[in-house]
Amino acid sequence: MLPKKMIEAVTAPTPYLIGAMTEDLPAVQRELNEDSEPLLHFDMDTGEFIRRYGDENTMLPLKTVNMLENDLKAAIDNLTHDQMTDNEAISNIFLNIMYKLLGHYKILFDNVSRTP
Repeated sequence: MLPKKMIEAVTAPTPYLIGAMTEDLPAVQRELNEDSEPLLHFDMDTGEFIRRYGDENTMLPLKTVNMLENDLKAAIDNLTHDQMTDNEAISNIFLNIMYKLLGHYKILFDNVSRTP
C-alpha cells in the first residue's frame, strides 16, 4: 500500500502496481495530469474496474495474471480479519508478482556494462 505521504510516486514514468486506499484517490488524481501515463483503477473492495482503457488483457503475461488472480482468491479465502496480517499477505502477493515481472532487470544491466 502506498502511504499518503508518497502519493507523488504515481507520476513515476514507469509501469507499476500500487495499492492506495480509496480515501487517497482524490490525492492520486491531483498528482496526475494530461501528460501522465494512463492510470488503470481497479477497486479491490468491489472487484470492479473504475477506469480502464481496453487493453488490460494484454498488459501482463497471462501466466502472471492467472497467478495473481489465484493468489488473491486464496488470500481472500484465508482472511484472518487481523488487518496487519491480511495487509501483509496482500502486499506480499503484489511484491512476488513485481519480482517475477522485474526481478531479472540486473541481468540486462550486467550485459550492457560488459559490452565493449
